[in-house]
Amino acid sequence: MKHKYSFLLLFAFTLLNAENFYYQNGNKIYLQPLKTQKSINSDIDYFVDQYQRKLGTTDEIIVQLNKDVKIDKILSKYSLSLIRAVGESFYLLRIPNRDDIFIISAQIYKEDGVKSSNPNFIKQRFMR
Repeated sequence: MKHKYSFLLLFAFTLLNAENFYYQNGNKIYLQPLKTQKSINSDIDYFVDQYQRKLGTTDEIIVQLNKDVKIDKILSKYSLSLIRAVGESFYLLRIPNRDDIFIISAQIYKEDGVKSSNPNFIKQRFMR
């Protein structure tokens, strides 16, 4: 019975947050916005994932491409700007509207030659 309720809760969570997800190891990880979270830096939107991890997003996406793929194709197709290359096949990109961060990163992930595409997540800091 407990398993049945867990499934229903996960199903409801998925329906309510259909646009807020990212891919991790080929699996969708769903997120729910935290509206009550106040940030000193108002450029950060906070979310909690299905595992109760708190994550922040800005207007940045990290993309990993196959070595034979050029970043210019992705930049022009999605109207993105290149912040910098991070290594040989990783790129830090800026999107024009941060409200579309999950939609754009998911669309990029589905492109041929893309290994990964995720928001540049900010994890909650803990005091030691």
